[in-house]
Amino acid sequence: MRPIFYYFKIAFLLTFCLVTGTTVFAQQTQTITGKVIDAADRTAVIGANVRIKGINKGAVTDASGIFKLNASPEATLVISYIGYLTKEVPVAMIHGPVLLTPDAKTLNTVVVTALGISKQSKALDIRYKP
Repeated sequence: MRPIFYYFKIAFLLTFCLVTGTTVFAQQTQTITGKVIDAADRTAVIGANVRIKGINKGAVTDASGIFKLNASPEATLVISYIGYLTKEVPVAMIHGPVLLTPDAKTLNTVVVTALGISKQSKALDIRYKP
């Protein structure tokens, strides 16, 4: 039969390995900061969605087109915005601003119809009746 000190030593070593392993895993992510701009006129794209591919985690660009996100160096960012082509960029390749290309299939005109609006033909009788 082993002394109780032996079991405490084993429990301590297992706890130490667990804590050290999670700390090493947590250090593999880094803060990624980037800027999303329009490829045509080089203006900031405000409100673009920047998410990590395969993970339900992401960010939105601010008024300057800048985003900040925690991701691993091996991850791929998916950047999308209405009216632009979606772009996938590996985190290791983000060194300057990310250029989003406008989608050529966007609508040039919008047609507004009055479907569902009907004109009332009734008139109110407001004559004085004593």
